[in-house]
Amino acid sequence: MKPEKIKQNSRRYFDRVADKQHIIPEPNLCYDAVLEQLRSYDFKSLADISCGTGTMLSRICETYENDKTLYGVDLSPRSIEAAERKAGERVHLKEGDIDDLPLDDGCVDIALNMHSFHHYPDPLNALKELRRILNDSGKLLLVENDYSFLKRLKVNLRHMRKRHRQGDVKMYSAAQLEDMIRRSGMKVVESKPIAEHSRLFICAKNDNV
Repeated sequence: MKPEKIKQNSRRYFDRVADKQHIIPEPNLCYDAVLEQLRSYDFKSLADISCGTGTMLSRICETYENDKTLYGVDLSPRSIEAAERKAGERVHLKEGDIDDLPLDDGCVDIALNMHSFHHYPDPLNALKELRRILNDSGKLLLVENDYSFLKRLKVNLRHMRKRHRQGDVKMYSAAQLEDMIRRSGMKVVESKPIAEHSRLFICAKNDNV
């Protein structure tokens, strides 16, 4: 299936479920761990890419004083509308495509990408775009599903059988993700399991850091 068709499916699906995303169990289990990781950084700016309905951004707003520049980008206009209601005026929200993010080069200290990577038709380009928006000392915090080989195989076969109806493309192993991160020019600083079936990858913009 062509990438644009997959993105169209993804946009249509997340527009339809925009009012229900907050009840998806696994992402909800990861927010505290990501917030704890953020506390170890002295950052001034952050972008949540594929931010969905803004749950993580609203948690960040609750945690930090109004001294952070916050961005949210999502492919789904309905999700952006929900994020505007949830996160409020503190967050600069934009509808946008991972392959051409509507953000300037080097504009943020931290980029978040949570449980979205398996929706991207061109994963290496997605990582390069995430790297592009980071400043030279920036960090990417990428959270993705972390399944066993058999479960990952079953999920991927289901995506193919259903012809990517919900915009899901492929689940990757931790080794596959780390390899793509390195090929994008970034360095994996740390990789660790969080929640029940997720893994957090902490990545530095420059692989020589």
